[in-house]
Formats: sequence, C-alpha cells, structure tokens
Amino acid sequence: MPHLDDADLDHLADLARLDLSGVDRAALRADLETVLDYVDRLAAVDDPSVAPLRHPTHDAALPTPDDLRADVARATAGALPAALERRGGRVVVPRTLDADG
Repeated sequence: MPHLDDADLDHLADLARLDLSGVDRAALRADLETVLDYVDRLAAVDDPSVAPLRHPTHDAALPTPDDLRADVARATAGALPAALERRGGRVVVPRTLDADG
C-alpha cells in the first residue's frame, strides 16, 4: 500500500519548492516510497537485546526554567545581516558554479 497520495506528494513538493514534471514526480514518489518502506521494515524489527532509544531527559530530572539560559534578543556580530541581499522576499546568495559548470 502506498504511503504517499497525490496530496501528500504535492505538499512535500511545495515545501521543498519543487516544480515537478511527470517523470520527476514519478521518480520522487518511487524514491520516497522506497525510504518509507525501509523505515517500516526497521520499525517491525523486534530485537530484545537492543534497548529502546531514549531521550536524555528520560533518565534525569527535567530541566527547570532556572537551568535554561534566558531568551534575550541581542545584536549579531559581523556584517552578515547587513550584507544579505533580498529580492522578492528571498535572500540572494552568490553563485557557486561557473556559468559553464
């Protein structure tokens, strides 16, 4: 049984900002189904010699607000924020490939 219906695939493509043609769409669906099938196979394995994965806080007392740093806005160092060029609500980054590459 497939894991992804058309709406799921459309949603994932939209999140990834992908404009998929029919061939690309079929290839992406096949790749994702392969990954999800493998995850299902892993989930079905019951090996009593392997302890369940636990979050570090499961074995310790939960942190209190005093244990956490304050969430305070602060100025950033360097020129990066000022150097970001924006167009159409997006950040423009320098090319990393030559025009012929």
